[in-house]
Amino acid sequence: MTPGPHGSLYDDYLRHGRSFTDPGLWALAVWRFGNWTWALPASPLRWIGSKLYGGAVVAVQVTTGNLLHREVKLGEDMYVAGSRNILIHPDVEIGDRCRIFGGVSLGTNERFKPGVPKIGNDVIIEAGVKILGPVTVGDRAIIRANSLVLTNVPADAVAIGVPAKVTLPTLSKT
Repeated sequence: MTPGPHGSLYDDYLRHGRSFTDPGLWALAVWRFGNWTWALPASPLRWIGSKLYGGAVVAVQVTTGNLLHREVKLGEDMYVAGSRNILIHPDVEIGDRCRIFGGVSLGTNERFKPGVPKIGNDVIIEAGVKILGPVTVGDRAIIRANSLVLTNVPADAVAIGVPAKVTLPTLSKT
């Protein structure tokens, strides 16, 4: 049984192979701690918690390269697959049951188009992917390794390349 809309740290631990050394687990643990400190009722407690959160963010970023701000809107059952060097802009929204691998950046493309990505449910983002700007990635999409996504990716599509080209699954008529 999972408490609250985002499950628990124990669920994250199980999803990450019961490994306390998994860098993705540490990023999610600090994200959870940051959200907990943000919700503290008393101002002095919230201030102290925020300082501890800030230190934890820096420690995780220095040791793993992962930067997952507490402001990021994460869906349930997020899996950050043993990953290092994941950078996610604070305004990004990520849906339920998404998988993110190492070297992924989700952020702005301010020079050309202001805005941040919005990721749907059940999306797989493979290693080295960069998704920049006001891009929407539809449910169940797969973004292949080392792709650069600058345009929307529809649901059930596969995006691959630099810049990413989108392929849709073909439905066979029988």
